Amino acid sequence: MKTLCLRDFTTAPSGRLRQHGPHSGEQWRDDHLMPAHRPPVAVGEHLVVDLDGVEGVPALFLDEALAFIPAGTAATHVHVRCTDDLDAESWFG
Repeated sequence: MKTLCLRDFTTAPSGRLRQHGPHSGEQWRDDHLMPAHRPPVAVGEHLVVDLDGVEGVPALFLDEALAFIPAGTAATHVHVRCTDDLDAESWFG
C-alpha cells in the first residue's frame, strides 16, 4: 500500500482547474496523483489518498482530482482517508 498526503502538496487546496489558481485539483492529479500510480506501484496495489492536515477540501477540487483518473493506471484501488475532526467548533472556536 502506498500513501499520498495532500498536505505535502498544499494545506489549502483550491479550485478545479489550473486556470482557477494555485493548488487546483487538476494540478494535484496531474503532478502528484498520476505519478504515484505509475511504477513502482504494482498492478492491483492500493493507493491511499490522505486528506488530513489541510484546511478543507473543496468539492470541485476532489471532483477533478479523483473523478478523472484515466483507465489503465497501475493501482487498482484508490482509498481516500481523512481522520481530522472537522466539526464546527474546531473551525469557529
